[in-house]
Amino acid sequence: EKAGHPWKQKMDRLEAEAWRLYAKQQGQNGFHQFAIAEHLQKAISLHPDRGELYFDRAMYRLRLSSPQADVTDHEDLSIFSRLSRLQEKDFQKVLEDCEAAISRD
Repeated sequence: EKAGHPWKQKMDRLEAEAWRLYAKQQGQNGFHQFAIAEHLQKAISLHPDRGELYFDRAMYRLRLSSPQADVTDHEDLSIFSRLSRLQEKDFQKVLEDCEAAISRD
């Protein structure tokens, strides 16, 4: 098998970071589904060993479950209330992303 360009891995890592930042911008504007489908999927395909990308995707999925609450609000445990509102298939996706994040970091 022919080896790729010596900088390919570094370039993929940098491009993945750019897609992660695009996802963050979309998420801040309330476009969580777009952030997941378009930007984080591309970032993960370029740098699948980066746990932070899976964690970000899990957080955007939680935000989709109840967009009016802030997922980082620790005072009212909104993360747990969001988890309870997820349909089982969506809960499973969040759980899988969290497991992927932990196994990679």
